[in-house]
This record gives sequence, structure tokens and C-alpha cells, in this order.
Amino acid sequence: MDGLTKIAQISNISREEQQAENVRKMLLAMVDDVRIVLVKLADRLHNMRTLQYLNPEKRKRIAEETMEIFAPIAHRLGMGKLRGELEDLAFRHLHPEDYRELAEQLEKRRAENEAFLGGVTERIEAKMNEAEVPFVRVEGQGKATLFNLEETQESKDRVGSGLRSGCGAGDHAKRSAALLRSAGRDS
Repeated sequence: MDGLTKIAQISNISREEQQAENVRKMLLAMVDDVRIVLVKLADRLHNMRTLQYLNPEKRKRIAEETMEIFAPIAHRLGMGKLRGELEDLAFRHLHPEDYRELAEQLEKRRAENEAFLGGVTERIEAKMNEAEVPFVRVEGQGKATLFNLEETQESKDRVGSGLRSGCGAGDHAKRSAALLRSAGRDS
């Protein structure tokens, strides 16, 4: 499985060039056998789950690469849960304070959110029974990932302000503060 080999041993090219070459090799190998990409995604997920044991610089580099390359590939392959976990793990290492604050806010509202979803589910089931629509089960699901929650808020912020592109890195703290305020707001 040549698609799994790394080219990091080549020292005369930049990290970005190495990364681009690794992605190119992975995509070319995928043409022959998609299992190569699945193995790479599984390997990256394992690496992300054990990232806390690496030094901070390497942790940040791997987390950024995960957000830029591996999470979008998982998304394109229809692997939403994997994408979400990769994004959450990367977000945790790229913005640990924001991650902690969001996790605390979500935990505070967990019971309220579950009760709300339960009520909506019951109403839908009742309406379906009234209309004699056959169904097996109705389920509700909240935002699956912290990163997805922040991304949704950023998108709302851009639409509300008329901006079409993302905010710069310097605005991250402002976006996080707005997100934390909105997490506590009733909708």
C-alpha cells in the first residue's frame, strides 16, 4: 500500500510541500483503492485522540492539518460523525479555552435541550399517529459537535453583518464571546 507511505524523510522541501505531496499521493492511491483513505482517516482519528501526549507545537500542526485536510475529506466521503469528531478534537487543541467554555455552557444546558427535543419528538409522533402515517421511531439530535456549534454561530454572525468571508484570527475571541452569550440565550 504505497499510498500509506510518508515522504517526510525528504528534508529539502518545506512542510507545506510535504503535506501537499502526501495529500496528492493519498488521492492518487484512492483512485485505485478507497480503503487507503479510510485507513488514513482511521489513523488520523487515533492520532487526534492521543494528541495530548505530544509537544504543543506538534499538537497545533497536526490539529491544523486535520481541520484543513482530513475533516473535509471525511465530509466529502459522507462520514459526518468522523468529520465532527476530528473537528472537535482539533478545536480542543487549537483553541483550548474556547473549547472548555463551550463544553461548560453545553453541559449546563444539556438537560433543558434534551427535554426540548423530547417534547418535539412526542409532538411529531402524535401528529404522525393522527395522520395514520406508519413510522418506526422519531428521534431528535442536537448539535453533534462543539466545533460545529461555533461554526454555525460564525456563519450567523457573517450573514447578520453582511460579510461573505470568514473573520480574521484576531476576531476569534470576539466570536467566542458572542457564541457563549448566545449559548445561554433562549431560542
